Amino acid sequence: MSRLFAVTKSLEEIVTHFAVDMAPAVKVPSETVEGTPGLIVLEKDGLRLLKSIPWGFPRQTRDMRREGEPPSRIGLVADLTNPLWDRIVVHPRYRCLIPLTHFANPDGVKGAKTRSWFSKNRQPLMAWVLICAES
Repeated sequence: MSRLFAVTKSLEEIVTHFAVDMAPAVKVPSETVEGTPGLIVLEKDGLRLLKSIPWGFPRQTRDMRREGEPPSRIGLVADLTNPLWDRIVVHPRYRCLIPLTHFANPDGVKGAKTRSWFSKNRQPLMAWVLICAES
């Protein structure tokens, strides 16, 4: 998984590919990073829905609370043993699909990193299976 991903397909192509039952008229973001809008596909009451939500989980530490800082966003989960995820990762209702065509990771030496983009050959649209707070 990556903190940066892209979707180069239209809303109609995404709806068709993921067999979405209900899709609002949302803008398909060209790139998504923490805190910016991203698309998710989830099931609720037997329907497959498409939503646009801020990418990443809200996270606020004790220090942030004490200093009056707003929550930051976590877009990459590396440690599922963290108590933050205890109730969420085990419950299927918190699982969703993240449509994407490409994802990027930083490449190079610190201070001069560039994006290295990856995609799957002959797979024009794919998804990550993730956890989301939308239930």
